[in-house]
Amino acid sequence: MVPLKIVLGSPIGQTIQIFQEAAPIVPFEVIVEQKLEDFLLTIQEQSYHAMVFDLAMRADIDPVKTIRLIRQMRPKVPLIVVTTELDKKFGSQIMNEGVFHIITAPLNKETVHTAMLAILNAIKSEAAKRIT
Repeated sequence: MVPLKIVLGSPIGQTIQIFQEAAPIVPFEVIVEQKLEDFLLTIQEQSYHAMVFDLAMRADIDPVKTIRLIRQMRPKVPLIVVTTELDKKFGSQIMNEGVFHIITAPLNKETVHTAMLAILNAIKSEAAKRIT
Protein backbone atom coordinates (compact mmCIF):
# COMPACT_ATOMS: atom_id res chain seq x y z
CA MET A 1 0.00 0.00 0.00
CA VAL A 2 1.29 3.47 -0.92
CA PRO A 3 1.59 5.68 2.17
CA LEU A 4 -0.97 8.42 2.58
CA LYS A 5 0.45 11.88 3.20
CA ILE A 6 -0.15 13.72 6.44
CA VAL A 7 1.23 17.16 7.21
CA LEU A 8 2.21 17.78 10.82
CA GLY A 9 2.57 21.29 12.16
CA SER A 10 4.46 21.13 15.45
CA PRO A 11 7.57 22.71 16.96
CA ILE A 12 7.89 19.94 19.57
CA GLY A 13 10.55 17.34 18.81
CA GLN A 14 8.84 14.62 20.86
CA THR A 15 5.51 15.16 19.07
CA ILE A 16 7.25 14.93 15.70
CA GLN A 17 9.08 11.77 16.74
CA ILE A 18 5.91 10.04 18.00
CA PHE A 19 4.01 10.81 14.79
CA GLN A 20 6.93 9.62 12.67
CA GLU A 21 7.14 6.38 14.66
CA ALA A 22 3.39 5.70 14.50
CA ALA A 23 2.94 6.68 10.84
CA PRO A 24 4.51 3.71 9.00
CA ILE A 25 2.21 1.28 10.80
CA VAL A 26 -0.90 2.85 9.25
CA PRO A 27 0.84 3.69 6.67
CA PHE A 28 1.24 7.46 6.52
CA GLU A 29 4.14 9.55 5.31
CA VAL A 30 4.61 12.49 7.67
CA ILE A 31 5.67 15.86 6.28
CA VAL A 32 6.75 18.15 9.14
CA GLU A 33 6.48 21.92 9.36
CA GLN A 34 7.76 23.53 12.56
CA LYS A 35 6.53 27.09 11.98
CA LEU A 36 2.89 28.13 11.64
CA GLU A 37 3.54 30.19 8.54
CA ASP A 38 5.25 27.24 6.82
CA PHE A 39 2.44 24.90 7.85
CA LEU A 40 -0.22 27.21 6.40
CA LEU A 41 1.74 27.71 3.19
CA THR A 42 2.25 23.95 2.82
CA ILE A 43 -1.44 23.11 3.21
CA GLN A 44 -2.35 25.91 0.83
CA GLU A 45 0.05 24.77 -1.90
CA GLN A 46 -0.17 20.97 -1.63
CA SER A 47 -2.82 18.35 -1.02
CA TYR A 48 -2.61 15.93 1.87
CA HIS A 49 -4.81 13.12 3.12
CA ALA A 50 -4.79 14.55 6.66
CA MET A 51 -3.45 17.44 8.73
CA VAL A 52 -2.20 17.65 12.31
CA PHE A 53 -2.02 21.03 14.01
CA ASP A 54 -0.22 21.35 17.35
CA LEU A 55 -1.52 24.35 19.27
CA ALA A 56 2.00 24.72 20.71
CA MET A 57 3.06 26.21 17.36
CA ARG A 58 2.00 29.70 18.41
CA ALA A 59 0.73 30.46 21.90
CA ASP A 60 0.22 34.13 20.98
CA ILE A 61 -2.64 33.54 18.55
CA ASP A 62 -6.29 32.56 18.97
CA PRO A 63 -6.39 28.79 18.40
CA VAL A 64 -10.05 28.77 17.35
CA LYS A 65 -9.44 31.41 14.66
CA THR A 66 -6.39 29.51 13.43
CA ILE A 67 -8.34 26.25 13.24
CA ARG A 68 -11.12 28.08 11.40
CA LEU A 69 -8.54 29.36 8.88
CA ILE A 70 -7.11 25.86 8.40
CA ARG A 71 -10.61 24.45 7.85
CA GLN A 72 -11.37 27.20 5.31
CA MET A 73 -8.20 26.36 3.41
CA ARG A 74 -8.83 22.58 3.39
CA PRO A 75 -12.44 21.94 4.46
CA LYS A 76 -12.56 18.29 3.39
CA VAL A 77 -9.20 17.18 4.79
CA PRO A 78 -9.38 15.58 8.26
CA LEU A 79 -7.73 17.70 10.93
CA ILE A 80 -6.25 16.42 14.19
CA VAL A 81 -5.49 18.99 16.88
CA VAL A 82 -2.82 18.40 19.52
CA THR A 83 -3.20 20.40 22.73
CA THR A 84 -1.85 20.38 26.26
CA GLU A 85 -5.03 21.78 27.80
CA LEU A 86 -8.57 20.78 27.04
CA ASP A 87 -11.82 21.52 28.81
CA LYS A 88 -15.35 20.81 27.59
CA LYS A 89 -15.96 24.35 26.34
CA PHE A 90 -12.75 24.56 24.31
CA GLY A 91 -13.16 20.99 23.02
CA SER A 92 -16.69 21.80 21.89
CA GLN A 93 -15.55 25.01 20.21
CA ILE A 94 -12.86 23.37 18.13
CA MET A 95 -14.97 20.33 17.27
CA ASN A 96 -17.61 22.76 15.97
CA GLU A 97 -14.92 24.18 13.68
CA GLY A 98 -14.62 20.78 12.00
CA VAL A 99 -11.78 19.13 13.91
CA PHE A 100 -11.77 15.39 13.26
CA HIS A 101 -9.89 14.34 16.40
CA ILE A 102 -8.28 15.95 19.46
CA ILE A 103 -5.18 14.49 21.10
CA THR A 104 -4.06 15.82 24.45
CA ALA A 105 -0.38 15.94 25.35
CA PRO A 106 1.64 14.23 26.60
CA LEU A 107 1.34 12.03 23.54
CA ASN A 108 2.05 8.38 23.23
CA LYS A 109 2.46 6.19 20.17
CA GLU A 110 -0.77 4.24 20.79
CA THR A 111 -2.95 7.37 20.97
CA VAL A 112 -1.43 8.77 17.79
CA HIS A 113 -1.76 5.41 16.06
CA THR A 114 -5.45 5.23 17.02
CA ALA A 115 -6.08 8.73 15.64
CA MET A 116 -4.28 7.84 12.39
CA LEU A 117 -6.32 4.65 12.04
CA ALA A 118 -9.52 6.67 12.50
CA ILE A 119 -8.42 8.96 9.67
CA LEU A 120 -7.51 5.99 7.46
CA ASN A 121 -10.95 4.48 8.07
CA ALA A 122 -12.64 7.79 7.27
CA ILE A 123 -10.66 8.07 4.03
CA LYS A 124 -11.60 4.49 3.07
CA SER A 125 -15.26 5.16 3.89
CA GLU A 126 -15.27 8.34 1.79
CA ALA A 127 -13.63 6.48 -1.12
CA ALA A 128 -16.22 3.70 -0.87
CA LYS A 129 -19.04 6.26 -1.06
CA ARG A 130 -17.59 7.64 -4.29
CA ILE A 131 -17.43 4.18 -5.83
CA THR A 132 -21.05 3.27 -5.06
